[in-house]
Amino acid sequence: MIRILVPLNFTDYSLNAINTALGLSQRTEAELTLLHCFQEPEIDPDEIRVSSAVADETISTEGDFYNKLETISAQFFSKHKQSGTSSFNINCKVIKGFPEDLIPAFSNEEGYDLIVMGTKTKGELIKASLGSITNDIIKASTATVLTVPDGIQLVPEKTNKILFLIESAPEDKESLKRLLEISAPFKVDITAVLHRPLRADKNDIRKMDELRRYCEANFPDREIAYEIITGRSFVKSMESYITENPTDLIAMTRRKRKGLLKLFIQSVTGRFLFGINAPLLIFHS
Repeated sequence: MIRILVPLNFTDYSLNAINTALGLSQRTEAELTLLHCFQEPEIDPDEIRVSSAVADETISTEGDFYNKLETISAQFFSKHKQSGTSSFNINCKVIKGFPEDLIPAFSNEEGYDLIVMGTKTKGELIKASLGSITNDIIKASTATVLTVPDGIQLVPEKTNKILFLIESAPEDKESLKRLLEISAPFKVDITAVLHRPLRADKNDIRKMDELRRYCEANFPDREIAYEIITGRSFVKSMESYITENPTDLIAMTRRKRKGLLKLFIQSVTGRFLFGINAPLLIFHS
């Protein structure tokens, strides 16, 4: 059973992620947990001049947040249950502390397989799109992370095309394996794309062939396209490719100190994320 964690701060963009998580849960019979992290306001006792009744009305407690999560859970559960798909479980959890610290710690300790997070706006700079908290969670978590931009409805059963960015590295095989497993319940086309500034060398072609043979041997029922694109600018090359080949989801592998995610964050500063609004599925090597 896949275990999915959905952090919520009760904003519209965070609630947007629940639909995606529920769609995955219904088809995979996953265990789904809604998590809210909160901080109690710092109050100086010497400055308090309000009655306990007023305080009770203005300060939310852990119980209040838990009740809110359960209400949201019931609403979404009822909505998706009407579709008559597979059963799934929804749990609620409230923790006191900072989300950038607690979310990855909780996920790692409890062994979650996937974190689904809503991000603030679509079409923003990638740093802003991921957000500082989301970026911290991606870096600290061992689970796969799926970010869904605000306004984007990533419906698993309606997802047709996934772009998997590879680096001609050993980790590509494991990440592609996990991508194939996650997408197994859905009819989706996957294209593995390798970018090189000038041209692919013999080693790149050899590793691409190895990846193809691995998938053919282990996932014979899945059809995967493999492409090598060239261009001095990674960003411009990918913008052009995705304009010509629209995609519903971009998948990649995050590696320590280097890799595509770091390249994205460094080189796309001041630019839009390819000029498109696509969810990101980030694996860890």
